[in-house]
Amino acid sequence: MNRICIDENWTFRRGFLDSPGTLKEDPGITVNLPHDGMIGTAVTPDAPAQADMGYFSGGLCNYTKGIFIPKEWENQCVCLFFDGAMMNASVDVNGCKAGSQHYGYAPFCIDMTDLVAFGSENRITVNLNTSMQPNSRWYTGSGLYRSIHLLHGPKVHIAPEGIFAHTEQVADGYAFLKIEIEICNETAENSLAEAEVSLIREDSGETAATAKQVIHITARSSEIAGISLNLRNPMLWDANR
Repeated sequence: MNRICIDENWTFRRGFLDSPGTLKEDPGITVNLPHDGMIGTAVTPDAPAQADMGYFSGGLCNYTKGIFIPKEWENQCVCLFFDGAMMNASVDVNGCKAGSQHYGYAPFCIDMTDLVAFGSENRITVNLNTSMQPNSRWYTGSGLYRSIHLLHGPKVHIAPEGIFAHTEQVADGYAFLKIEIEICNETAENSLAEAEVSLIREDSGETAATAKQVIHITARSSEIAGISLNLRNPMLWDANR
């Protein structure tokens, strides 16, 4: 899927944003991501996590942003990909709950295809809560402390972070690789998808090996394409390089 970084010009506020009226009551401040919503709050000697959290107590904060979704994306999937959000994140799109993620360190993806208005600006709201202290062995900060990307692409597509590759064996001048690709079918019909993998030499830009596989994906589901690749004369990793 196509990725667009949307780190700039978010509006940050303290507390929980539960209604559009709060937007007028508190104009907030404009921030760019990554941003730590805990810095600037009070520190106290009796903070629950003590020195582990820098004597901060955590709390509620929220971020909002208007995103224009082009009309030509109407037959595509539209998602938000968070590299991380600290923590207990709840994501709303145009006032409707789109998804959540409790763990603060893990990336996650929110499908908002059915909630956006195409050809219009859409309001994204992210509420976060770090008040459950102590919750870590070190200072975590809070808020949108990593990047966010807007994803869009065909309804049959590779899942975000859906490619996994590893080397099973190196022997007799060959490297034997296994690649797994998760392909999603968000349509209402069964579909065939062809997954193709190519390895490109970094020094010359030449294609060193390629393989493909056709898989069947039922409607509203995903399947894994498992592709085996044999690479002749691999450029092996060396600790001295």
